[in-house]
Amino acid sequence: MIRNLLFSLISGLTLVASAAPHPTTSASLVNQVGSNAVFSQFGFKLNYLPSKWTLTENTTSENNSGQKQIDIKNQTARMSFSFDETKTAVDLETYVRRFLRDYNQFGFEVTGLQSIKNSAKKVTSVILDIGQKNQKTKSRQVFFQNGKKIVTATCIDDVENFDQSTKDCNKILGSFYWN
Repeated sequence: MIRNLLFSLISGLTLVASAAPHPTTSASLVNQVGSNAVFSQFGFKLNYLPSKWTLTENTTSENNSGQKQIDIKNQTARMSFSFDETKTAVDLETYVRRFLRDYNQFGFEVTGLQSIKNSAKKVTSVILDIGQKNQKTKSRQVFFQNGKKIVTATCIDDVENFDQSTKDCNKILGSFYWN
């Protein structure tokens, strides 16, 4: 609570020169994807964001599990970032595998699972490729861990456009780093 208030206060003070008529509206610097301000509240930043990707109207929201979420999109694809903090440090692959059986129940098929440790960036990640059983959409989920903090990035698009949008998603997520 105090952290959110502090973030709001600092953001307000630093964004006065380019403030929107109403806070956190589309003209606000907070809602400009390239500013990274919206991502930094979750403890990470992105070094690459294509200009054709924009934040959705509802910049931050809570998903069904109560996790905070940020959504960006291009014409057909959508990428969402959700943040979770575990009570104790967990192995990331174990954390991800715990939920794998749930995907099938919701009409998804996991087509790939890969763990990556990048010691240069101090990033541990797990990549999950997912197809919808009705073959209308495909998704890629990338889980990033920093101690007890876990960010889940989900890139989803129609099957026809997925290969192209995955290239953008991979570039975006390849530029991920923890603050």
